[in-house]
Amino acid sequence: MLVQPFIPFLLLAFALFATPGPATLSIAASGAAYGFARTIYYIIGLIIGMVIIYVMVALGLGLLFDQYPLVHTIFQWVSLLYMLYLAYKIATAPPLHTAKAKALGPIQGVMLNLVNPKAYFAVIAMVSQYTQPGDQYFRSFILLMIWSMAFAFCTNMVWAYGGTFIAKRLSSDHLASKINLAFAILLVVSIVWTMFL
Repeated sequence: MLVQPFIPFLLLAFALFATPGPATLSIAASGAAYGFARTIYYIIGLIIGMVIIYVMVALGLGLLFDQYPLVHTIFQWVSLLYMLYLAYKIATAPPLHTAKAKALGPIQGVMLNLVNPKAYFAVIAMVSQYTQPGDQYFRSFILLMIWSMAFAFCTNMVWAYGGTFIAKRLSSDHLASKINLAFAILLVVSIVWTMFL
């Protein structure tokens, strides 16, 4: 069974979940720094974090943000600090072919989405657009969450492969380190952009 109307859902899902942002850039950075296979666990954590956000939005988190803007501001600053931590881990990771450092895992993925402002806005937009009121709300919400997570998982895998693809074609450790640094900088820029622009 599909989310209705399905084509507009896909377009909105692409804009919200597939375009560059803190989560997608961190996935590409993890793919470049740690490899595709080691990034899958991180993606699973991101998906779990997104499911938690869906449930919190269904329970009224969007209303909390509207009524108490300070709560939203706190989320944004915690997000910035956590992104700086992830950016540091990615920037200091060794080149992919020598990487022995611990890769980003499910816990980091869950945490990133729980402090990622873009994730909350994306879920609030989805729930407000594609759930039905009344008796159909719960069913439409579950259907929307399942399709959204499936779409997010597929696009996340593409981002992870893209990061790995770039890293594997680098000819020197020095260049590989610069790519890791570039991904880390993009990650920080993406969250600052989301917060302040």
